Amino acid sequence: MNHRQRQQGFTLIEVLIAVVVLSVGLLGVLALQVNTLAFSHSAYLTSAASVQAMDLEERIRVNSGVAEDYEEAIDNSNGDEPADNSTLSGYANDQEASACDKSTCTETQLVDADIARWAANTADLLPANATVALTNTGDSDDPVYELILQWQEPNRGQDDNLRTFRYYFRL
Repeated sequence: MNHRQRQQGFTLIEVLIAVVVLSVGLLGVLALQVNTLAFSHSAYLTSAASVQAMDLEERIRVNSGVAEDYEEAIDNSNGDEPADNSTLSGYANDQEASACDKSTCTETQLVDADIARWAANTADLLPANATVALTNTGDSDDPVYELILQWQEPNRGQDDNLRTFRYYFRL
């Protein structure tokens, strides 16, 4: 009697191929998750920059009599880009300015205090290397201010990870 036995189950090669295909799929899902986390952190930083820009706008609006002093207080030596030495932590460490109380300060002293407090708050939210520039892009009769915040996003794995946030406002 010549009976051929029917094979049942899977061969080792079939199982190995299935494991490889499954592994490639799981690695793709993992890479997608890592990119999602990186992009949502980038969105968080941009959102924080937006909120802080509006905060500085309101501080300038409250003390609008000396609005040009805010521009002078922030180093704009690179033109419309933040200067290398204009890091937020540099402005936030101004102890004399941050000791000012609104009821006992002059308008000019309040400018320094506002910038120190704003920079300290912003430095807590953005990466340590964040820089700032403030320029009047309008004329003296109709000032339009441009606030630029720049930072390097950590761990992006890209060469071009410098982020620039520009915020325009009119008083």
